[in-house]
Amino acid sequence: MNTATATPSVPLHVNGHPAPDAPSTTAYQQLIELLGIYSENAYKLAAIETRLNARVLEAAAKVREEYTIISEALAATEGRIEALCRANPTWFERAKGISTPFGTPKLTSVNDLEVIDEETVTRLLEAERKRSLARREEQIRTRQTVEEPFDPELYLRRSVKLNREALETLDDATLARLGIARMKRQSFSLKPAKIDLSKVAKLAAAKEEEAA
Repeated sequence: MNTATATPSVPLHVNGHPAPDAPSTTAYQQLIELLGIYSENAYKLAAIETRLNARVLEAAAKVREEYTIISEALAATEGRIEALCRANPTWFERAKGISTPFGTPKLTSVNDLEVIDEETVTRLLEAERKRSLARREEQIRTRQTVEEPFDPELYLRRSVKLNREALETLDDATLARLGIARMKRQSFSLKPAKIDLSKVAKLAAAKEEEAA
C-alpha cells in the first residue's frame, strides 16, 4: 500500500487514553502518525474500489444481453456437435479426435465406477474378506491351490486427522508425552479508524462558537 501521504502530528491522547510515559513517547508518536497514514490510505483505497466496482457494473450492463445471447448460442452449438459426433462413432475409430481448421472434437471411451453408497460398499468389502478367508480354509482342508486372501484395504483410502479441539483439553505433560507442544503467540490485527460523524459535527460546532 502506498504510504506516501503523510498526516500532521497529533496529540498523544487518543480516545481519551494518555500516551505511555517516556522513553516510549517517541515510539508512541510514530505509532499514531503511522496509524493516521494507514487509515487515510485505507479509505482512499476503498473509494477507488467503489468507483471501480461501479464501472464494472456499468460495463457489465452494456454487454449483458449480448453475452447471454452468445453464451446460449455457444451451448446450443456444442450440443449439436456432440450429438453429431455420437451419431457417427466411425469417425473416431482411428483416432480419438478429428483435427479440423475450426477445432478438434474428441470422443473418448471412459470407464467409470458408480458407487451409490460408500458405507455400504465398505461393509460389503469386509463381508467379501470373510468369504475369502472361509474359501481359503476350505482350500487348505481339501489340499487345493490356496488363493491369496481378499484384502479390503487395497480398495479403501483412509484419512486420519487429529482432533485438535479435543487435544487442547489435555494437560501440558500429556501433550509432551504425545510429542505436542502448546504454543502461545500473540495475534495481530489492524483496522482503519472509523469516523464518528456525530463527534465531528459537535467539534465543528464548538469551533464555530469559539470563533464567534
